[in-house]
Amino acid sequence: MTESAWTPPPRLLLALYAIIFILLHALDLVLTLAVISNGGQELNPLPRAVLALGATPFIVYKLGFAAAITGLLAFLARRSKTFGQAAWRILIVSIFLLLGVVVWNFLVLYDAVPFL
Repeated sequence: MTESAWTPPPRLLLALYAIIFILLHALDLVLTLAVISNGGQELNPLPRAVLALGATPFIVYKLGFAAAITGLLAFLARRSKTFGQAAWRILIVSIFLLLGVVVWNFLVLYDAVPFL
């Protein structure tokens, strides 16, 4: 059984996924700040530590992290024969995971989580 060669995704599709990923991160940022302003807390320990420094470092961290990860995954998906397919799959799975985080933040913000 032979493996087929990796064909990178079309640039337009990759750009669309990258934009979705960054927009979901921005939405997560806004919702997280809204949850915190309503008495909630950041559950992820590293962003929570950055948030302790203030809102501006938190915003820079969240958006910088999103941009760096998106850039790295997009670069690898288009250019790397070794890691391209893995990077592409990681980007897709990350979008779905981040979508779950955004939905969670909405539920917490609107008191729709029955066990909290």
